[in-house]
Amino acid sequence: MTQALHGRTFRVGSNDYTIEMVNGLVRRHDLAGQVGYDDNVIKIDDALCKSRMHEVVVHELTHAMFEEAGYADDDKIGSEDEVNRLGKVLHGMLRDNDFGFIRGEDRGRPAEILDAFLQDIDTHLRATPDPLPYIEATMRKYWAYKEVTSNDNA
Repeated sequence: MTQALHGRTFRVGSNDYTIEMVNGLVRRHDLAGQVGYDDNVIKIDDALCKSRMHEVVVHELTHAMFEEAGYADDDKIGSEDEVNRLGKVLHGMLRDNDFGFIRGEDRGRPAEILDAFLQDIDTHLRATPDPLPYIEATMRKYWAYKEVTSNDNA
């Protein structure tokens, strides 16, 4: 499992973050993962089980999203509690759904609709003091739209 993640790169905003599997991160620093903004490296403890590794990667990428959205020095937005909450929701959503249509692998759902929802989420992240309720509402609207269009295509 560590081989599949080590060296993998994820683009967040205009920056690429690279995964580095590290031995003993939990033991030495009591951290399962850590994101570095100076070198754009996400360190993940290599002793974690597969599902925990995936969750930690999404958690650290959520920190990176807040950083790239300009909330790095904001004590009110992007707290560890908010990152934990949003990271868990994102992890489940990414794990349980096929997002291939974003890359043009459309299976009957217009990619433009998803793009509009994602832009709405981005707007709330950048402009709303407490963006989590708006993000949740936007996600619910998208899944409701997806359900209706999926039933129309059946």
